[in-house]
Amino acid sequence: MDNVSRLFFVLKLCIIVCSGQKGVPSTTIKDQNNGPAFQDNDNLLMAQTLYQEPPAFNHPSASYWNNNHGAFEDPIGECKETRKDFNTARDHLDNVKETLLQKIDCGDNLNCTKIIISSVGRSLLRHPPRFGLYELTTVTEPDVKSGYPAFTRKASQQSFFYKDEYEKWYYAHKFERWVIGPTIGDENGGLVVLSEEPCPWKIDFGRHDVNTYFYDKLVYNTWNPIGNGWRLENGMNFIECYNPDQYPPIHCGCNVVNVSSDGGRISEYHPQKLGLYHIVPHTDKLGFLAPVFKKAGNKGNPDQFLYSHHHEGRLWLLGQSFTSWSIRLDLVSKFREDIIIKPIYQYGMLSRTTHGSLGPFCPTQIPPEGTVWEYLQGRNEEDEIWLKDANFKIQCVG
Repeated sequence: MDNVSRLFFVLKLCIIVCSGQKGVPSTTIKDQNNGPAFQDNDNLLMAQTLYQEPPAFNHPSASYWNNNHGAFEDPIGECKETRKDFNTARDHLDNVKETLLQKIDCGDNLNCTKIIISSVGRSLLRHPPRFGLYELTTVTEPDVKSGYPAFTRKASQQSFFYKDEYEKWYYAHKFERWVIGPTIGDENGGLVVLSEEPCPWKIDFGRHDVNTYFYDKLVYNTWNPIGNGWRLENGMNFIECYNPDQYPPIHCGCNVVNVSSDGGRISEYHPQKLGLYHIVPHTDKLGFLAPVFKKAGNKGNPDQFLYSHHHEGRLWLLGQSFTSWSIRLDLVSKFREDIIIKPIYQYGMLSRTTHGSLGPFCPTQIPPEGTVWEYLQGRNEEDEIWLKDANFKIQCVG
């Protein structure tokens, strides 16, 4: 597995050299929101006590970036050579990943080095950063030949992996389930899928013995005085190999959007969220299939982001990071897979109500009738209070 780690390093280095990216500042985010009601407080990724952004890239030798001689003295030549190295390393890494899947008898579909994890149930509303496009990282327990693939979502630093035993008690306890959480091999997560299927895209969610549970809020439980926070997901879930022809990146045809709430409550509760947002390039490398927009912070206010972890934009969020949010457009609760199309009065007759696929949805589109953007007004212990703002709009301006 050392070869895989080295390949990941080369790929990251190539991207940094050609794009000029210096990394992301390290930030600590606590999983709570105890501020006053009128502060710009975001809802945070749940079921973790602490969450950190990926650290900034730091090469051990500063002279690496200041080499005035040799092959790197020509910036254009440097980028061409780096691009060539990047393409070679990427192809090699893809081959290594496909070989890993073949060794554990999951190589029948070589396009499964990337998977999409999705839901149109309540788990998506409670844990949006834990859904989306994941990429194969490694193979875990019990060994390489009979292990399970593990995947990671770069945008939210979440991992999807199989766990055979629960290791945090004094005695061995069978776990035998797939977990979505921050660390591969750690049971601390927000979603679990009860299945022993070694190839996750083959999990049949229609079977009675395959269940998905997500962490919601603590409810009284006879056997646990603290309460039980896990809930059965009744919405539709699926895991499938990523096919870019089936789910291409969403292009909304807009580079700048204006976020407004003229006379709406969001302008009162979350004024920092309003203003111009510019598209963020290359977010597909983080696993986003929907565009990401950013409003740069100023005068002590943090940056704000407009994004959707869902591959078809079923849940748009505004927040201070990719794992915190306080405004959302919920196209999950009402619609599931279809949207109701209103009957049309034509030729003296009223047509029948029909259903059609909602499909990819951009934040600049007018939401379906009866659906408006919502804002986090506050909390009552673990209950979130979401209210609607019919005046909230996102318009393309550039």
